Amino acid sequence: MATSATGPASDGYSGFACQECKNQNAYGEKCDKECDCVHGVCNKGPEGNGECLCQPPYTGKNCDQVSTRCSNCSPYSFCGGEGDAANCECLPGYRKTAAGKCASICAARDCDVNAQCSTQGSKVTCACKPDYLGDGKICVPRNPCSENNGGCPLNSTVCVFKGANKSGCECMFGMSPVGGNPESGCELVSACLADTCEPTAVCQTELDGQPRCVCEAGQIGDGRRCYGNLMERIIELSRSGSRKENMTETVGLFERGCELLLSHNGPFTVFIPLMTKSFAVGYLSGFDEEMLCHNHVLRGQHLFKDLEGRDRNFYGGGWFRSKGNKVTLVLSWTGLSQTADGTNIHVITKMGKRDNIVNISCSFNVIFIGTTI
Repeated sequence: MATSATGPASDGYSGFACQECKNQNAYGEKCDKECDCVHGVCNKGPEGNGECLCQPPYTGKNCDQVSTRCSNCSPYSFCGGEGDAANCECLPGYRKTAAGKCASICAARDCDVNAQCSTQGSKVTCACKPDYLGDGKICVPRNPCSENNGGCPLNSTVCVFKGANKSGCECMFGMSPVGGNPESGCELVSACLADTCEPTAVCQTELDGQPRCVCEAGQIGDGRRCYGNLMERIIELSRSGSRKENMTETVGLFERGCELLLSHNGPFTVFIPLMTKSFAVGYLSGFDEEMLCHNHVLRGQHLFKDLEGRDRNFYGGGWFRSKGNKVTLVLSWTGLSQTADGTNIHVITKMGKRDNIVNISCSFNVIFIGTTI
């Protein structure tokens, strides 16, 4: 007879694979029922039904009745049935010999199907077969992927379980096997095209399969555009682009006036005079080119829109002001200045013993790139 369990029987399960009830006297799928065998062994555990195997000479549902028919049972037997139907039977895992005795055998209920069973006297021992783990009563397949990624390269492959102690390597998403064999590792499928990055930049494929452009050491930029120092950028502009025919005198001005400054220091923002063809080569040779060049250089990196309405000091000591469409470059320490609208700049410089107002009309561009030290 069985009764509903309370207290300890509801505590849960135990064993290697939770195949036993924590309450050693409980049974049922939820281990929520309790055995009530007075003189016998209960069919307990999550798969048990609470049936009592009575110790001879006791019989009955609760093993609380004495039967003379079970008074001479051999060891490892129980008294089955009730009243006149009671008789001696071998316990599970045992069978009767020709002499009428009960001897142990390995039964399916004793060990897992993937275990090896052995007996010694009345003791049954279960041991999991090779390639399986467990206590013999429960055996689970050994999974090579649970240790060291199954021997597959960690940074490019995943281990796939394929059976007891069997596994394989597969490439991560966006990768292809090296030499056709994932066990040798996998590499990213390149997402880089000929025009993905700046010609001087290096294109790399990220783990998400997207391209990433990286500028060379000493350059700045996002890789799709890379810039070296400002002197290199000025020379680059003179060789290509829509202004290449107007840069000869400009390059000469910066080479003579501030090549060292723009090649090794920074960051700077530079106003570049784009000389028209009306400027003869050597037109500025009579001026203080270093001072003139330094007064086209602002410290720091700036967008032109951020300079509007604010005064800024040039590297050479002059100052810059932009308001609306009017731009003023003041290079004289005597306060002389001129303004220009649109793309015209009037430069005022100081030379010799007197102030000279030099009206240089030219368009300009602003490079928002700084050099690195």
